[in-house]
Amino acid sequence: SQGRLPSFSRCSIQAGGTFLTMSSKVLEDLKCTNQSIQHLFARYADCLMAQIFQSTACNAGHSINQRAAKWIIATIERSGESVIRLSQDQLAEMLGIGRSYICRVIAVLKRDESLILFPEGTRHAAAIPQPFKSGLYHLAQQFPAVRLVPAYLENLHRCMPKGAVLPVPMICTVRFGNEVERIDNESKDNFLERARNAVIALSGAARP
Repeated sequence: SQGRLPSFSRCSIQAGGTFLTMSSKVLEDLKCTNQSIQHLFARYADCLMAQIFQSTACNAGHSINQRAAKWIIATIERSGESVIRLSQDQLAEMLGIGRSYICRVIAVLKRDESLILFPEGTRHAAAIPQPFKSGLYHLAQQFPAVRLVPAYLENLHRCMPKGAVLPVPMICTVRFGNEVERIDNESKDNFLERARNAVIALSGAARP
């Protein structure tokens, strides 16, 4: 915690690996004597609160299916692996729902149904999309039979600005492009850049 009182919380490890540990007393002593460590804890608290606010808005504005897809992509992005070692109980706990519902969500994701993804990971006001996150690449590798169709949403930052829960009633044009074909042995960076360029081409704006 930020002070000397204990912080009552529970952490769940979702991906295995190598971890480092240290004594809580040593950490408390460092917080008292090192200003950089104090600032680090303060920034962590700020980021944690921002994530909580964003998750609350996301829960209010998106369906459980969309939230499940978001958490799966986030897990792929953070672990860097295309195979997700995540139980249904863990996913249900992250979404705050029962396992019976998450079973139906997973069944939907396994069927050949359309899934809308925002590869940038967040919304912004620029007309040109930011660099894509690697989650799109890993999903494309894991599901090679799924067609990847680029789409560009014009006026998205005006009708659904960042931080908004409900859309503003105004015209928002959607343009669809040709399917992004897979290329054998293509690197992750080249694939993501090619997918991003396909969306940029639909915007009609010149690439910076």
